[in-house]
Amino acid sequence: MIERIICIRNLGRFANYQAHGDVTMRKLTLIYGENGRGKTTLCAMFRSLMTGHTPPLQARQTLGQANQPTAAILANGQNRQLQNGAWTATLPEIAIFDSEFVHQNIYSGDHIARDHRRNSYRVIIGAQGVQLAQEIEQFDTDIRTTNGNIRLLREQVQRHIGGNMSVEEFLQIPQIADVDAQIQAKEVELQAIDRRTQQAVQIQSKGQPQPLTAPALPIAVNEILTRTIPDVSMEAEARVKEHIQQYLDVNGEGWLESGTRYAIYDNCPFCGQDLANSDLIALYQSYFNEVYRQLKQDVSTLPNIVAMALRGNAIANMARTMAANAELMAFWMQFMDLPLPDVPTEQLQEVLVNAANALDESVAAKQQAPLDAILMPVHWQVFQDQVETGHQAVEAYNQRIKEINATIAALRQPPRPDDRNAAKADLLRLQQAKKRHEPVVVADCIALTDEMNRKLQFDTQKAATKTQLDQYCQAVLQAHQNDINCYLTQFNTSFRIANTRHHYVGGTPSSHFQIEINNEAIELGDDRTPETTPCFKTALSAGDRSALALAFFFATLRRDPNLANRVVILDDPFSSQDRFRRTATQYIIARLAEDCDQVIVLSHDPHFLNAVEQDTQAVGIARLQTSAVGESVEMSSCDLGAIIGCPLAAERARLAVYVSTGQGTPIDVARAIRPMLEGHLRQAVPGAFNGMNMFGDMITAIRAATPGDAIHRFAQHADELDQINRYARAFHHPPGNNAQVPQIDRTELSGFASRALHFVGGV
Repeated sequence: MIERIICIRNLGRFANYQAHGDVTMRKLTLIYGENGRGKTTLCAMFRSLMTGHTPPLQARQTLGQANQPTAAILANGQNRQLQNGAWTATLPEIAIFDSEFVHQNIYSGDHIARDHRRNSYRVIIGAQGVQLAQEIEQFDTDIRTTNGNIRLLREQVQRHIGGNMSVEEFLQIPQIADVDAQIQAKEVELQAIDRRTQQAVQIQSKGQPQPLTAPALPIAVNEILTRTIPDVSMEAEARVKEHIQQYLDVNGEGWLESGTRYAIYDNCPFCGQDLANSDLIALYQSYFNEVYRQLKQDVSTLPNIVAMALRGNAIANMARTMAANAELMAFWMQFMDLPLPDVPTEQLQEVLVNAANALDESVAAKQQAPLDAILMPVHWQVFQDQVETGHQAVEAYNQRIKEINATIAALRQPPRPDDRNAAKADLLRLQQAKKRHEPVVVADCIALTDEMNRKLQFDTQKAATKTQLDQYCQAVLQAHQNDINCYLTQFNTSFRIANTRHHYVGGTPSSHFQIEINNEAIELGDDRTPETTPCFKTALSAGDRSALALAFFFATLRRDPNLANRVVILDDPFSSQDRFRRTATQYIIARLAEDCDQVIVLSHDPHFLNAVEQDTQAVGIARLQTSAVGESVEMSSCDLGAIIGCPLAAERARLAVYVSTGQGTPIDVARAIRPMLEGHLRQAVPGAFNGMNMFGDMITAIRAATPGDAIHRFAQHADELDQINRYARAFHHPPGNNAQVPQIDRTELSGFASRALHFVGGV
């Protein structure tokens, strides 16, 4: 509970207010004040006390004062002071209904804007809902911050990327262990494609390397050397050789062999003698049979076989082929990396020569004794092993020739544009893979990935919180709509609200509802709604809008679980209401005073305040007023009944019209000055003057007052009041019944009327 406003300085028209007299505030506190008497300033101060937000008070600093506003308020037994732009303690239990509440949460002017819907949403859903909504807003803030960081980091990573690869693709590139080698190979491939394109004619016409024919040891030699003829007896052979040696020369065997072919009859072809009984002829025929002749023929071919196999041009042909291949490869090697292996031709040549020389002896021995089995040379296996080694080298060489020719066949296919594009794309991919895993780039990518993961986490958490808020608000908003409509019914409005819901337009939770008139729902609209479209602006009168705002406030309070501890402050809650809603408004406020810790009602209508007092059963009522004392405003206790019965307002209005327009009867204006001042003093300090005190008596009492007296605050104005009284009494109490009324100078009258109005705060 707010117990007392101890002091207010440099705040609006409260230039130097200090509490005096009985200004204690109670459970129901009614504060009367005409317009311009500081009620809005008090609400601004209470709102700052509630929130701790003081800049709005600094904007209300008393004009002409250099010092910041200060204040002291006793609430719940604690002195809460405004010093150096801050409160020593706040009072968050306060709830205020005033024009600021309406403008922030309901509407401004004649439309409901997005900010109104957001703010009203917070009021409706209460602390739990606000916490969830704040979490969503914080997620939105975090997401915006993260999006900004991601945008900057994406730009930073993008600078590392070549080509059209997206940042997401770049982040996913795995590390390649031998990336440099693959880049080099791909560059070679790309260069080869370019060369193929440039040298397409040469590629088509250029010859290709040929395989080698490996030399081989003569296989048939061994068979001939070891061949024998079992049918030719040793005796026949010995006697034929003996006969040749005795009667013939070295060519004798050939001569005998030829002659034997003619001795096919019983008579000798030379002398005709009978050969039937000649055993020598039988030996000749046995020795020179067909098998023997074939053996002799095969033996005679041995030198030629050896010469062809081992002393021929095989090695020379290999050397020429290898030289030709080497010349061709000088061209082809620019397209491939397939070097020809070495073949040891000189070593092979030496092996063949040695093998031929070794065979010469065996061949000569066979020629001397064709029927003898002649063994191969002693080192023949060594020759075979050496030739086999040469064969392996030739096979490796020929395998490489096969690979080269297969590559050449592919090269001779015209290169397609897609081949180059694919190779170029592969090269770019490899280069990007290398770039991706450079230390600086890795750091940038990790930072971006972390930030993207943070955003994903925020998105997930926001979605979960939104689901929770949706479920919570579904029941709260419907119940709040029902409560508002209940109050609108009490206010006798012709409209209701319908279809209350919440949404996230703009990313921030806000409320939305429709107005239902004659069972037809219309949208609220905004400042962009066409003039021809029914909406809040066109469907509701000023009184309807005020009723909606007040119903919203009351419905929010009724759903407040902390209602019993609330200090509810209402500033002119009936100011814009239609008169037929007065009874409902004062009744609701009276009931509210019974349920809250405290209700403070500020109004310029003493009749309304008096009606609230009559309706309430609350224990403890304070009646205060704000009144002008020259340029300043003071607060004091008041008698609402006296204010209601006092013609102060009419007299002041008479003077104000005369000063501003010159209209009015001068004598009536002059006679209104003293009653207005008397009424003002009686209202400002209830009980300080009795009913018999005239204005002069009041001035005398003010001069005699000591510090601490309720009327002492007027002492500084005593001389001014005395001058006004001396002027006005001549018209108010003319001497004698038939005395002439003094002549009135309009300029002088206007001056004294202005001075009187200035004292009561009317100008």
